[in-house]
Amino acid sequence: MRLSSIHPDAPPCGSLFRRGRVFASLAVALGCAVGAAHAADKPADKPASKPAASKRASPPPAEPVPAPKPLTPLLTRDELRACMTLQASNKQNAADVQRMQPEIVAEKAELQRSGETMKAELAALDRSSEEAVNGYNARAAARDRQIADLEAKISEFNAKLTAFETGRADYARNCDNRRYDERDEKALLGQ
Repeated sequence: MRLSSIHPDAPPCGSLFRRGRVFASLAVALGCAVGAAHAADKPADKPASKPAASKRASPPPAEPVPAPKPLTPLLTRDELRACMTLQASNKQNAADVQRMQPEIVAEKAELQRSGETMKAELAALDRSSEEAVNGYNARAAARDRQIADLEAKISEFNAKLTAFETGRADYARNCDNRRYDERDEKALLGQ
């Protein structure tokens, strides 16, 4: 009588034995693979050395010493001067960019608010009154001048930002992590 006939959910007995054999063979294969990998990590056993014929035994071979990294040449005084000038220029451009950005954002927000106000005024404008139309046109012309001024500031800001990014890239490429003589630096700083 089969076990599955007693309990309908029970697997047939033969499948349990087959699964057990498959798991056992997988475990053996895994053990062999781990053992082979472990054996590959160990250095090969050296044959027993014969006693030396002479009184002195030769020293064991020394491990090779890694070659030192090549040092970059020192910056010349002119190169150091150029790097110091570039660094000062980068600091000034960064300060200008940080100062200009909030001003531009505030002016842009103000112009957007005034644009919304003018749009509401235009909807309520009495077009039959020449005085009201002329007043609106004057405010619109003043706002157009403010927009032109803002666009000029934005162009100046973009130029400063581009100069800063270019200067930073130049400094990183030519000056950053370069060695220099501290005496040259002191001489350039006038100390």
